[in-house]
Amino acid sequence: MSRISLLLALPALLAATACGYGDHTEHGYNGGGANSCGTPVQRGVIDTDATLDVEPGGGVGVFVEYGSGGHWRIFVSCDTDKSTFDCGFDVIVRPLDGSKVLGVASESLEPTDTVSLVGDDAINLVSVTDYDFDGFVFDTDPGVGISVDAFLDNACTNYVYWVGDGAVHDGAPSSPVEFEPSAE
Repeated sequence: MSRISLLLALPALLAATACGYGDHTEHGYNGGGANSCGTPVQRGVIDTDATLDVEPGGGVGVFVEYGSGGHWRIFVSCDTDKSTFDCGFDVIVRPLDGSKVLGVASESLEPTDTVSLVGDDAINLVSVTDYDFDGFVFDTDPGVGISVDAFLDNACTNYVYWVGDGAVHDGAPSSPVEFEPSAE
């Protein structure tokens, strides 16, 4: 696997306002595939087998990785080291083109965090994150893309990070955003 370091440098304003102020309300899966944030949905390439090196508590975001064979990893982090606040995330992930989720497992969730499979075509992570990571892994058929709809402290967010075309992308062009694996 290739390792690409991600250094998150967020402005002081973001550190003071991004996390800790929401009511951490769960948005849940709406099942309709509707664009919940009002922007045209964009699609990007995600590099197969590229990983992100993130310091827990050092930056706020939703991090997306894809491994060959249809293995996905989604995890969240907060900028608690800078802001001293926690971050409430609600992340909804769906395979594209009518594909199904083949299995899901949580990673590093606290008892108040949840990851749930909604039917066989959506995953919903609801977590409050501070100095650690919260996340999940799941499988799809190899090469199947996904849609990621992210909320931070009860508001749409484009703080989504991934590696595409050999570079770290530091912010999604839309919310939700779609990812298509580079190769299989």
